[in-house]
Amino acid sequence: MTKQEAEEIARRYLAPPRFGPLDVVIIPSATVEKEYGWIFHYQRRDYVEGKYKHGLIGNGPLLVEKSGNIVRFPSSSPVEKSIRRYEAGLPLFSLRKRQEAEEAARQYLAHKFAPIEIVILPDSTIEKRYGWIVYYERRDHLEGSAKQDDIGCSPVLVEKRGEIVDFPSSLSLEECIRRYEAREPLDSDQQE
Repeated sequence: MTKQEAEEIARRYLAPPRFGPLDVVIIPSATVEKEYGWIFHYQRRDYVEGKYKHGLIGNGPLLVEKSGNIVRFPSSSPVEKSIRRYEAGLPLFSLRKRQEAEEAARQYLAHKFAPIEIVILPDSTIEKRYGWIVYYERRDHLEGSAKQDDIGCSPVLVEKRGEIVDFPSSLSLEECIRRYEAREPLDSDQQE
């Protein structure tokens, strides 16, 4: 995919009726190019042309991946932070629902363990006041075709604010929760 093709995908995405009758344009000078796609900033045309004094609010940039997929970046954080989170496989928005937490965990684990396929075990997800503890397993383990056990499938905590915390397999779940809630290090080597 070329930059022009990606820009056309972004234009179609931003076309009416997304913003009602407003004419929204991409700001070419703000485009960020990455190996996986292009990040486009946009604003209402009359504002860019100086004909209107109020710009759009809440218009986080769009990433058009080279696959053609569109990823919305939040307007509430700097684009550099969103890029770092995207590249690390972390969620870009705060999570409000269990399904969002499980999807965030799936994306994070797929990135972390690629090319090993990971399956979320939704019946095992535990909700806490600060997030969700999500269990997962390797697909080849579930299918009985694993050749070796080279990754430990200890759960991850997906915080409601969107951060993901790996729970170490060297500690019990109860100890991980106790340490997390007490704000103590989870790494057993850092024990006081």
